[in-house]
Parts: sequence; structure tokens; C-alpha cells
Amino acid sequence: MAETLSRQVHTLLDTVSDRDYVEAIAGLLSITTTYYSIVSDYNERQHALSIIRGCIDKWLETIAPLEYIPGLVDELDRIVDKPLWDAIPVLTEGLFEKILVETKVFKEKTLVGSEYDDVVMEAIADTYRVHTILLLESLSNRDIDWSEYPVLSSILWSSNDPCDQVRKLATVNALAIVLSLNNG
Repeated sequence: MAETLSRQVHTLLDTVSDRDYVEAIAGLLSITTTYYSIVSDYNERQHALSIIRGCIDKWLETIAPLEYIPGLVDELDRIVDKPLWDAIPVLTEGLFEKILVETKVFKEKTLVGSEYDDVVMEAIADTYRVHTILLLESLSNRDIDWSEYPVLSSILWSSNDPCDQVRKLATVNALAIVLSLNNG
């Protein structure tokens, strides 16, 4: 019993430090993307861009592995047409940071989903879905007609398993953010 409790405490501490790490990445990304959007010197912009890419790489390491979803990249590529640093003022820094942290925390919760009842997991999935939609809308220069994106629509609205939906939404968010880095 003590060994099991010790493992649970150790796992909890690892999760807390991982969350702190992701929160630090999210904060640095918010600051750096804002700096990138206001600075005019080419060298300063390039330096800020390298920090942004490095932060995204570190964030991706914390949420790996991602699920492969056939057709998703093609649909997201048609939606995401704004660089990340242009989307953050629309999305707000706070919500952007929250999405980065939620991706890590919520995805981890799906791995131990049996510890949470269905109502909790459904609430997590619903919250995360709304934040994913806000992210995608902020990364697009036009209104999104969701009916044009069947793969994405099935992830957003047709999932019966909240744990599966959260894992897929993590993939959606990660791919959308990576694609937005290529639009700058």
C-alpha cells in the first residue's frame, strides 16, 4: 500500500512539474510572439522567431505522441492562414497560454481516464473543444464553414468517447499551431 501511494505521489509531482514547465513555455511564447509582432528590426524578428520555434518544439515534446488522423493536416492547412503572432491578439494571450497547458494536462487525464467519471471527462472535452474552435478561428482570416471540413467536424462534434476526443483535439491544436508557424 505504501509503495502504491508513493508511486501515486511521485506521479503527481511529475505532473505538477510538467505543468509548470508547460506554463513557463506558454508564458515565454506569449511574450515572444508579442515582441515579434511589434519589433521592426529584421535581426530582432529572426531572433524572436527562433525562440518561438524553440518553445513550440519543447511544447510538442511534452505532448507527444500525437495521433495520426487521415485528412486532418489537409483540412487544417486550408483553415490556418495566419501566423501565430498575428492570432494571439485576437485569441488573447491568456487563452493561448491556457490552450497550451490544457493540451498537456487534459491529454494526461485521458491516459488515466478511468480515475475520472464520465461527467468530468465530458466537461473536459467540451471545454477543450470550445478552446480548439477559438484557436482555429483566430488562426483563420475568414469565417469557417465547418461543413467543408468533415474530418475536423467529426472530431469536434461526433465523438462519443470524451477521452478519444481530447486526444484528437490535442492533435488538432498541435498541428494548427505548427502550421501557423509556416505562415509568417
